[in-house]
Amino acid sequence: MNKVMLTLLMVTTACTLHAQDGNFTITGHLENVKATSVQVSYWGSKGYKTDIVDVTGNTYKLSFAATSGWDVILRAGNLNGMPDAHNLLAIYLGGTENVAIRHKNTFANATFSGSPENLEYQKLLAINTAYNAKINALRKKQQELDMLGNGKTDPAVDEEITTLTKNWNDAVYGDYIRNNPSSRILGYAFNSYVQNMGKLDGAKLNPVIALLPDSFKVMPGVKDLQARIKNAETFETAVAVDKIAPDFTLKDPNDNPISLSSFRGKYVLIDFWASWCGPCRAENPTLVKAYEKYHGKNFEILGVSLDAEGAKEKWMKAIKDDGLTWPQISDLKYWKSEVVKLYGIQGIPLNFLIDPQGRIIARSLRGAALEQKLSEIFPN
Repeated sequence: MNKVMLTLLMVTTACTLHAQDGNFTITGHLENVKATSVQVSYWGSKGYKTDIVDVTGNTYKLSFAATSGWDVILRAGNLNGMPDAHNLLAIYLGGTENVAIRHKNTFANATFSGSPENLEYQKLLAINTAYNAKINALRKKQQELDMLGNGKTDPAVDEEITTLTKNWNDAVYGDYIRNNPSSRILGYAFNSYVQNMGKLDGAKLNPVIALLPDSFKVMPGVKDLQARIKNAETFETAVAVDKIAPDFTLKDPNDNPISLSSFRGKYVLIDFWASWCGPCRAENPTLVKAYEKYHGKNFEILGVSLDAEGAKEKWMKAIKDDGLTWPQISDLKYWKSEVVKLYGIQGIPLNFLIDPQGRIIARSLRGAALEQKLSEIFPN
């Protein structure tokens, strides 16, 4: 499901807890490494960029403005000046502006000076490499059994691979944070842990957050992440299917208060959207068709906008342009709206289908799924 995610920015903020734009210089010396150029790819204030410089006398020098708190990728170029996808080195941009690297025998075999952050970064990479080596060794073992045993493999090894793969993020990044709470790359490790998790798991994340230094805990990114965790828990419990939908009251464009409870006795689709939300606007034609078809059969839609203060005109224009003729309400507080916490909203578009008794009977109905559910409730 494509959504305009509430916390994409939150996670990005959390991952760049110490991030600032700065000027960096990387000086490299090559020993027994054949390369005519070196390429660097990095995040800066203008997005993701790539620079390339020539190697002169086995030495290269890269100067660029980038965002600290991120890793960058260096690639050695061949005789044609093209980067070699396999001849690369990942390094970390910490608070140090000048990084000196010595590459010996292979481009990836590097030692650093003037960059204590990279000692920790390389330590984390080594932990990750070693962990994945275990998985790859088991997979190789299974491949050998497959070749020798007419397609038969060891179920116990399959189970071990599954377990290791499932626990990878917690065993690598989670354990690193737990064992190195004062690390110079703590922000990077924490971001990686959060992003690799995919679906937020408060049971795992909250204990890790508790280990963060107080200077981290008070940062907006971490606070926003904690709010997201609470929203996820609310979504999975308080507003799950079969729960009574929490009541709320907001105002329509004419400042008239409308409560969800005022629709008791009808099937109601609560549609959380916003004028700035592209996927929401793309879904509106589906809602218009559903409303035209089922409104006369005890069906109502209640639109709840997450537009921001000062965007009332845009909200009203979107209502008119998209032909939304059902009740619309908002407190124009963007993601700080009371309904965000009340319904555990993490992204929009999002909807909840409520029965006449106020019970949630379905949620996140998009496209054909909405029509199918309504046709079951209101058969011809």
